[in-house]
Amino acid sequence: MFSFRSGLMRSLCAAACWCLLALQAQARDSNKPLTEYTHTVWTHKDGIPSAFIYSMAQTRDGYLWLATTDGLVRFDGVRFVHWRPKTGHTALLGVVRSLCAARDGSLWIGTAAGLVGHIRGDDLTTSSVGAQVEAIFEDRDGTLWVATENNLLRFRAATQEQMGTAITLPGTFLSGPLQDRSGSIWFTTLSGAQRLDSSNPQGPPAEIAKGKFWLSEDTNGDICLTRPDGSTRSVNEGQIVTRPEMETKTLDIQTVLRDSNGNTWIGTHGQGLARPRPGFHDGMKMEKYSLLDGLSAESVWCLLEDREHNIWVGTQNGLNRFRDEKNHHVDPARGIGRRQCGCTRRGA
Repeated sequence: MFSFRSGLMRSLCAAACWCLLALQAQARDSNKPLTEYTHTVWTHKDGIPSAFIYSMAQTRDGYLWLATTDGLVRFDGVRFVHWRPKTGHTALLGVVRSLCAARDGSLWIGTAAGLVGHIRGDDLTTSSVGAQVEAIFEDRDGTLWVATENNLLRFRAATQEQMGTAITLPGTFLSGPLQDRSGSIWFTTLSGAQRLDSSNPQGPPAEIAKGKFWLSEDTNGDICLTRPDGSTRSVNEGQIVTRPEMETKTLDIQTVLRDSNGNTWIGTHGQGLARPRPGFHDGMKMEKYSLLDGLSAESVWCLLEDREHNIWVGTQNGLNRFRDEKNHHVDPARGIGRRQCGCTRRGA
């Protein structure tokens, strides 16, 4: 009996040690340098019809969609297709600026000409908002939020009917919209971070913080604010954020993504890809990845994490994928993972 118990204890201790090592390895992997990811690039020579990518979204069927300067492009991990509708609005779309994957598997698009389009299969229905669409977001209630430079509009997704009047923004649109766990809608402008309470979605919005911030959302559903210096913090619902002191070093930020490992990915204008390292608030350096490292261009317009936790980076000269090979699992049905991810937003 003593021998059996001793052996059982040794087995339990060994299992606990393996679990601890696995957790430590996972923590290390989540903090691995960008240079240790497998980086793949696609440009014109690889078949992208238009390599200037403004926005990305992944629909429920696993396809990756690209909003480009020459319409809409669909990618299955192998082949790029210059998508055009067969029914509905069949005219050329021109510049597509924003995308949003809907919960029902369809896709919303916004164009520079002010069209908001809904794609179901090969059909495209559109309505006009009269100004370039900067961002589109579908909330948990099925309301579609459309941001232009100066306004925020609400639509019933089922009918594309506008709800209420346009909400005038207190400044030029910067990032968002996103929805917190309480149902409130967040967005940022050049003047600060704003919130529309769920009880009064028509506004006016409440100013939560003054200054320039870029929004992102972590896996817990918390809204995060990123400052021009790249520092990022989570904002609890109802918490007031004070304006930060003047940063000594700033990034020309375009878009921000908070990945499933808690890393903050920052796309910039002319400064490539940036990522604060763990302990950044304590003075550790900002990690950067640029044209010299193999990035397709120095200006990053959009970021997306797919179901397999690959990070996709859209620039003005191609598509980039950062893959952690240790965590990669091949989906035999698609070349791209199937986890739906929110679309990224406009920056400065």
